[in-house]
Amino acid sequence: MRYAGPIGLLSSRARAAFVLCWAAVTCGSPDLLLAQAAPAPDRLELRWREADAWRQPQGLPQDSVLAILQSRDGYMWFGTRAGLARFDGVRFTIFDDRAKGQLRDNEVWALHEVKDSLWLGTYGGGLTRLSHGRFSFLTTKDGLVNDFVRALASDPSGALWIGTDSGLSRLENGRFTNFKMKDGLSHDGVRALYADPDGRIWVATKGGLHTVTQGRVESVTLAEPRPSGLIDAVLRDRHGALWVGTQDGLFRWAEGRTTRYTTNDGLSSNSVRILFEDPQGHLWIATDVGLDRHAGPSARPRPIVSEGALSDIRSLGADREGSLWVGFVGGGLVRLHPGPFVSYTAKDGLPHSDVRTILVARNGTRWIGTAKGLCAQRSGTISLVGPSSGVPSSAVDALAEDREGRLWVGTEDGLYRSREPDACSERSCTPRFELVPNPAIPAMHARVLYQDRQGALWVGTNLEGLARYQDGRFTNYTTKDGLASDAVRDVVEHPDGGLWIGSKGGVNRLEHGKFTVYTQKDGLPNDGVSALYLDSQDTLWVATRYGIGRLKDGRFTGYSTKDGLYASHVYGFLEDHAGRLWMGCAKGIFNVEKRQLDDFAEGKVRSVVSVAYGREHGLPSAMAAVATHPVSARSSDGRLWFATRGGLAVVDPRSLSTNPVVPPVGLEEVRIDARAFEHDRPAEAPPGRGDLMVRYTALSFLAPEKVTFKYRLDGFDTDWVDADTRRVAYYTNLPPGRYRFRVTASNNDGLWNEAGAGLDLRLAPHFYQTYWFYGSCALAVGLLGAATQRLRVRRLQMRERELSSRVEEAIAQVKVLSGLLPICASCKKIRDDKGYWNQMEAYIHEHSEAQFSHGICPDCVEKLYPDAARRIRERAAKPQ
Repeated sequence: MRYAGPIGLLSSRARAAFVLCWAAVTCGSPDLLLAQAAPAPDRLELRWREADAWRQPQGLPQDSVLAILQSRDGYMWFGTRAGLARFDGVRFTIFDDRAKGQLRDNEVWALHEVKDSLWLGTYGGGLTRLSHGRFSFLTTKDGLVNDFVRALASDPSGALWIGTDSGLSRLENGRFTNFKMKDGLSHDGVRALYADPDGRIWVATKGGLHTVTQGRVESVTLAEPRPSGLIDAVLRDRHGALWVGTQDGLFRWAEGRTTRYTTNDGLSSNSVRILFEDPQGHLWIATDVGLDRHAGPSARPRPIVSEGALSDIRSLGADREGSLWVGFVGGGLVRLHPGPFVSYTAKDGLPHSDVRTILVARNGTRWIGTAKGLCAQRSGTISLVGPSSGVPSSAVDALAEDREGRLWVGTEDGLYRSREPDACSERSCTPRFELVPNPAIPAMHARVLYQDRQGALWVGTNLEGLARYQDGRFTNYTTKDGLASDAVRDVVEHPDGGLWIGSKGGVNRLEHGKFTVYTQKDGLPNDGVSALYLDSQDTLWVATRYGIGRLKDGRFTGYSTKDGLYASHVYGFLEDHAGRLWMGCAKGIFNVEKRQLDDFAEGKVRSVVSVAYGREHGLPSAMAAVATHPVSARSSDGRLWFATRGGLAVVDPRSLSTNPVVPPVGLEEVRIDARAFEHDRPAEAPPGRGDLMVRYTALSFLAPEKVTFKYRLDGFDTDWVDADTRRVAYYTNLPPGRYRFRVTASNNDGLWNEAGAGLDLRLAPHFYQTYWFYGSCALAVGLLGAATQRLRVRRLQMRERELSSRVEEAIAQVKVLSGLLPICASCKKIRDDKGYWNQMEAYIHEHSEAQFSHGICPDCVEKLYPDAARRIRERAAKPQ
């Protein structure tokens, strides 16, 4: 949790004053005064959020912020007594003397940017230059007049001017030119510097005011009344007026005339420490006790914070998104920014900051129900309605105004009604209330109040169902009568006279005394209904726990986060003049154009666009009121009022604007295989594992937690990677090759920096991943294959010779029968070469390797075994 800064330690009155500090920025009114504790509700004011305060636990190197600067690349830089801090909205990067090659002296009193160099004025260590990530140093040894630097400025030629405790120096082309009392200064102690566009340098010293033009020092004597003694600040505004801050008041010199401002003229203190003109042209004056603002040439300075609330301001700065940064001595850092919402809390006079319900009466009075009672807001004051008026100081959950102008109040302790109409007027607010008991429900917890066209008041209760009050009598309806649930959350009347009732069991239609229930089975997103809204086209909008429903022409259409809603669980509806539906949820307030919702229902679009607002836009809490009625209201001037758990919020939808500043995108850290590489030049990585880490950022400070990113590694990714709010990308086991990392970002309002940032990478291969290695391996494989083939051929040849030898040997052993063999014509015996008659089998076996087996042929079977032959024929003739 971020520390609330010095503001968190202020008294309640001082805190109430502090939240007005940006009111003059938008109003531009010279008549802005802190005459009352509660801010006027008819004036839109601007607030800060406690998340925008930082001290050492949140990353600052030290709690005394002595210098503030936004550099051209978009970073915020802060000089402290313990080093230099660079801030991207989320993370501080610290530079100090603990790291080699960084600061030699940690006490940074001044910051100034010239071209591509950031100059640091240190108190005791001279000048430090930061350029392209490298630090260099210049001291008295290099020609600087003194090492105790208080102020820095640069003229149009790019020369750097350095104000020190012992004179003035000018640095150009690496050479110093020094100015001291002997050169015309009235005192060597320089307190402040300002460079005119025409090249004239204004020098504020302990002895008076001087100018330096073309190397010549001249004293400046203003017309009476003129400043005397110590001058702490000097500035020339965009209109040409010269402002001088002294310990004896603020002086403005223009058109030959001097005007002096003191506490008699609205200045918070006569001791002026800092003068600062923001990019919008607003002049801010930091005194020893507070912060003032000058509204224009004809106006007087007006104190923004008094009573010591902002004492010890040491530095002021601004960014391109319109924020004012305030640095304190020992108090850390605070960022102030105008937001569209104005909030009212217990510090502004509410009985409790937990606002349950809000009603805008016909006479313009804002009735506010809180967790600890009722109050009315009108004509710039908040009037408490205490127990003496008849309403207990308990939670007020429902409000309604009837046709006669009487106020009805639903509480945990019952239903109350004002005794007279228009209880609050321009002059007074002293309402008197009376209890309206329901005999059937003695402890009726009224959470919904609604009067129909017949004048009947409908009361939705927490657990006791629905009650109708008319002519002094109650008629009660519960689940026994057909109501879907006894927990009633909203009631609206249809032009045809039917009544729509939202409950925890679905949507109920009461017509002619009968209930019809619509649930998820009928197309409702969820049965847990929290709010209803009937628009001018008789379209019924239903808020549930899991989306909103649209009932038109008898058909429900459901919407959820997957269809573009900012949140599915919606607490209430409110329509503005432009046809946008505003909805409260657990994450803030958001709106959707009703036209988009209709187009979605008709199939013309696939999703809708939600515009969300949170604490960074001025909401006192991101949790809107729920299960009470009404949770929002629209006043006759078009402003929208919302009840939240942290206070009452109001916004003028006609003044809404989005953040137009495209966030600069940059790379902060690149590591390949855990080795750091420069992020502003191509990275050539040696052979490794192929692990890549890239830390990136986008410099938007309004709501840095809502800045989103997309990145892509060309050569590896086929599409963009949606990183959401994550600010680091990881890749593992990347193959060697050339890549390009690209990242883009959007600000809190979805404006994308399409150009983004990029970095070329080359991951060198290992020797075994190179082409020559692949070629060598291929050659080796080829040679090995050839050698293997030759060896195989040789082995085949050897095998062939072996087989041939075996064949020849086998052939030599074979006995071949040849010549004329005499065979007996009758018995078939063969006569051998010795004249003996042998059986044919014996003769062939003896003269060859042949073997014999005996069988009988079919002819012999017929001849020798006729019966067996007949049975074989009969068996063969039978069907299978």
